[in-house]
Amino acid sequence: MKARWIAVDFDGTLATWNCPWPENWRATGKPIPRMVKRVKKWLAEGEDVRIFTARMDGYHPIDGPIPVHEVRKVIEDWCLKHLGVILPVTNRKDYWCKAIYDDRAYQVERDTGKIIGGGK
Repeated sequence: MKARWIAVDFDGTLATWNCPWPENWRATGKPIPRMVKRVKKWLAEGEDVRIFTARMDGYHPIDGPIPVHEVRKVIEDWCLKHLGVILPVTNRKDYWCKAIYDDRAYQVERDTGKIIGGGK
């Protein structure tokens, strides 16, 4: 059986969003201490944590297509510097994704469409 994994959004969740992105797609924000601490705790507990980011779609609103391997390298370098490890980077979820932490998401109650904790 495959292990379950935790998806963590990059911009606005793990790193601050107020960096010069998208003008400079190589730019990354500063680490968000509360989330960095949480991710390090999960890793210490043996959790499979992955970066879940729209940057991996290979398209940039100003520059157009960007090689995905270059985007991945920018985020991997940030992870190594601030987390001490390189995390897998993706823009896809699968059945094994057990949780998504994202500054833009709302939680929806399974099979009902009811939004939990606010939202529209």
